[in-house]
Amino acid sequence: MEKKYYNWEQFISDSQKINNQIKEEFNCLVGIAKGGIFLLGLLAQLREASQVYLLAYQGGGQGQEIKRLKTIHPDLQNKKILLVDDISDKGNTLLLAKADLEQLGNQVKIATLHYKPGTKLIPDYFASQENTWLVYPWEIKER
Repeated sequence: MEKKYYNWEQFISDSQKINNQIKEEFNCLVGIAKGGIFLLGLLAQLREASQVYLLAYQGGGQGQEIKRLKTIHPDLQNKKILLVDDISDKGNTLLLAKADLEQLGNQVKIATLHYKPGTKLIPDYFASQENTWLVYPWEIKER
């Protein structure tokens, strides 16, 4: 599959586009490590978010089971949360993270830079749908 290289300028522009789509207020922002860290940081600045958290998962490739690596912070209960990642590819990690957060009484909306056709989860906020292999500027080993 052909690679499409996504640069920092595109990232900043798309992040601002996503931020402009978001009309509601959230108690906190939660990012999925590692890909969601960059969008999380930029949205936290743009939205002046004071509560920012990370979730970490492992697996999901080629039929692997997805496992949560980090315990969910005890403050993440009964909140209105914006869950952030770079892309909804298959959507499995986002679905699991959303379910994990909803089990704690949270209302969850999702923002990603991109989503792929056929994903199990189309985000509430996104820059575009992409059908190519995107290489983000923070994916140094993919360049």
